[in-house]
Amino acid sequence: MKINNLSIKFCPECGTKLIKQVSAGQPNQCQNCNKPIYLDPKVAVGGVVINDKKQILLVKRNTEPNIGEWSFPAGFMDPGEIIENALKREVLEETQIDIEIKKLIGVYSSNDEQVIFIAFFAHALSKSLSISDEIQEAKFFALANIPKLAFEHDKKIIRIAQDIIENNEQDNGKIFNLSLLQKRGIEAEVLIPFIRNLEQEIGKEQAHQLARIAIKEIAKKQGREFSKAVLRDDLKGFQTIQETWSGADDDITYEVLNETKDQFNFNVTRCRFAEMYNELGAEDLGYILSCGRDFSLSEGYSEKIELSRTQTIMQGAKFCDFRYKKVN
Repeated sequence: MKINNLSIKFCPECGTKLIKQVSAGQPNQCQNCNKPIYLDPKVAVGGVVINDKKQILLVKRNTEPNIGEWSFPAGFMDPGEIIENALKREVLEETQIDIEIKKLIGVYSSNDEQVIFIAFFAHALSKSLSISDEIQEAKFFALANIPKLAFEHDKKIIRIAQDIIENNEQDNGKIFNLSLLQKRGIEAEVLIPFIRNLEQEIGKEQAHQLARIAIKEIAKKQGREFSKAVLRDDLKGFQTIQETWSGADDDITYEVLNETKDQFNFNVTRCRFAEMYNELGAEDLGYILSCGRDFSLSEGYSEKIELSRTQTIMQGAKFCDFRYKKVN
């Protein structure tokens, strides 16, 4: 996505159509809510939510653009928010429906829009609808009776969702969740152009520092969530979730050197995260967005463990040396 080719037509705060479009290097102000508007990518998340009858949840929009038209429950992510948590929050706020996220559908953007839209496939865990003032109406629709949809990418998303439903039936109801590598790939598509734009606006050093701060806060929160999930905060508990936070499956290849109640040492010999950032031409951001999480993750998990590491594949070494130890 080329940021410099974008322009903003609607206010991201209130949805008002702007009299003067915003383009690169030319910030503007909304004539309705007076919000200053800059050409930074805005990340929105939405979900194709189905019920047990395989009907799709749609909401009638109550803001511009395309007010009064049907689309998916969706909204902008809050700073530092986990993508899946943002979708769960938006669906709950708009419809009071709890959901279980099953699969990524896709990431969508266009040259004349500021918004990067991330779409997921999800299952409704509750049946009773109750709408907020963010929308005009909410309703489950049969696939054969989908109304006219608000956005160009909505039809593509519906077709993919239909394929997922059909394939799920053939596979005896088996829908897989996103891998950690897929999640980082989504984040990279959003964050890399955003950081590159910041580099131009405020300088590379300051832009990278802001990215480090945001990633560290996200990682600390994830560490705390891991601790709550396993109901412990010791090194042994950290080892039990090692497959989850190290990438799982073939995304990370590692060799355990020492595993006791007081120490957990291993070397990562292959990292597909490093390969991904290399393919994206963003090796300089790979350490910030991926490797930079590890210390904050363990810190968020517990003050009883400490990580030391002297090298990473992301920085050009042959292996990453992870050394965890118990501290008093």
